[in-house]
Amino acid sequence: MTNERADLSAAGAPSGLDPLATTFADVRERITAAIIDTIFLVLLLVVNLIIVSEFAGESGLIATTFFSVIGVPAAMTALLGWTPGKRLMRMWVTTADANTTPPGWIPGVLRTIPLLIRWVPVVGLLVAALNVYLINTDPERRSLYDRIAQTRVVTLTSRR
Repeated sequence: MTNERADLSAAGAPSGLDPLATTFADVRERITAAIIDTIFLVLLLVVNLIIVSEFAGESGLIATTFFSVIGVPAAMTALLGWTPGKRLMRMWVTTADANTTPPGWIPGVLRTIPLLIRWVPVVGLLVAALNVYLINTDPERRSLYDRIAQTRVVTLTSRR
């Protein structure tokens, strides 16, 4: 596998993804996807909190927050191989060998739980800076989250 091309097997690739037309996602694409995902998650959280605050107490608000911030992105990554930001940027999360997407529940959850850090102001910025460094220096453009979950992020470069 080279720095420029990720090899997805036709069987593991999502519908419409040409396995020969993918590369490892670069830092700009991933930052853009993260911004889109953050906006999506904040909107989802606000809507869920408004709905739940009418019917549930404090424990309902905690559960809703966890569901919105961790549950939804983990399930989307595990079952679809993308989050809204990744999908809009034509990116998919694959397994460590970059051959299978979606990656499944264990990688999806392991990859998503560390995202809680981004909600802690100073620590979130430090981890974001570390991720930019790792993505720019790793031959397969792996972030901290990719390393924890043994995943890769690939982007579609052209259509068949």
